[in-house]
Amino acid sequence: HFSTFAMIIPVVPLRRGTCCLPATGESVGAVNEILERVSVCDVVAMYDLEMGSNKAVVLNALKQRTFRVYGGNVTKEDALMYLDSGASQLILDHQKALELLPYLPSDRIIVQCHMNDHILQQPNWAAHMSVFLSRLPESVSHVILAFPPNDKLRLPIAELRNSIKPALRRTCRLTIYFPLTLCQDVALLHAIGVDVQIDSAILSNRIDLADLLVAPLSSDRVDGYFPTVVTDERGVALGLVYSSRESIREAVRTRRGVYQSRKRGLWFKGETSGDVQVFSH
Repeated sequence: HFSTFAMIIPVVPLRRGTCCLPATGESVGAVNEILERVSVCDVVAMYDLEMGSNKAVVLNALKQRTFRVYGGNVTKEDALMYLDSGASQLILDHQKALELLPYLPSDRIIVQCHMNDHILQQPNWAAHMSVFLSRLPESVSHVILAFPPNDKLRLPIAELRNSIKPALRRTCRLTIYFPLTLCQDVALLHAIGVDVQIDSAILSNRIDLADLLVAPLSSDRVDGYFPTVVTDERGVALGLVYSSRESIREAVRTRRGVYQSRKRGLWFKGETSGDVQVFSH
């Protein structure tokens, strides 16, 4: 997996049992196919856009790997079912989250606030949102601000940095669900410690996932390479190598360990020995 301080979380939206573009409903592939495509990321979120109609699809996918599940306004029983079935975290709309938090493990609940056009058109919307966030209960440890898929909407970096992020407790994580995020946006969000959930830009192939993963990286080395710690699925360090932007793109494309040798260029681990490294889910 690739990990950075601010995470990139691909979203797998579901409608009628398949993965689709949220704005249009256009199918973009089978669920397992899309999950495999984004499996290099530490965290993935699955959103049932039909509010429970795809429950069987979600539960079946959870047998293959763990991910966040958007429950919206689920019942307490369904919330517990998703968590017991292996969901890493459950995303709930803020009213439902506050209702169920006393009955659920708070560290596995994410509160989602919908930033609709009505809110965003209000003067000083960021100041009002900051007040709202500052009043959330201490049991809230993670908040998602979900923005509409609007091509004309700009990512509010200044508002996030100056008003919204400071309103949250330091222990509360902030994620932005901004479907049309660009690579330069990821770098800016990374700089202020904000995670980003993305769907349309990845699913429509408008942006390559590898480019998003590389976007927040920087190096103080003359050659621009990144020291990289390789670990197994348990987190045990296997060694220290170097990566480049090109090697990371190849690693994402091939789902194998590809690194940058300072002498030989791109190094495909195991190409001659057969001792290859593959990404774990």
